[in-house]
Amino acid sequence: MTQPETENNEKTDPVPKVIKTAIGLCVAVGLGSLILGQMAFAKGFLLGSLASIVNFLLMKRGLQRRLGKNPKRVGVEAFFSLLFRYALLAIPIIIAVKVSQINVIGTCIGIFNIQLSILFHFLLWEQFISRRSVLY
Repeated sequence: MTQPETENNEKTDPVPKVIKTAIGLCVAVGLGSLILGQMAFAKGFLLGSLASIVNFLLMKRGLQRRLGKNPKRVGVEAFFSLLFRYALLAIPIIIAVKVSQINVIGTCIGIFNIQLSILFHFLLWEQFISRRSVLY
């Protein structure tokens, strides 16, 4: 018996795929940075990526919680959620500025890890998979 496809089903929920891609990108950039001797960049990218992933999960949870609620209350909740998530994304930058062993540029690039993962996964990877399935 097959499981029905719901919003929480992994077949229809793109969030786990994006997070797996983000973690893979984080590992690849981290290993590349270590090979090139850029430990500070690797630390910064990891710190920014962690904040990016947490921000993405908070966004998903907030959106699911707000569906079907009063529009006025949803607007207020969304505004404060946005402020909180901006503050969350500012923390790694502040840490990178204060700690000399963490690269600020790597941290800023890591903050965009989820966006890079979305682009990589859905524009490149999915296109390659769909094109490959057509060829076979």
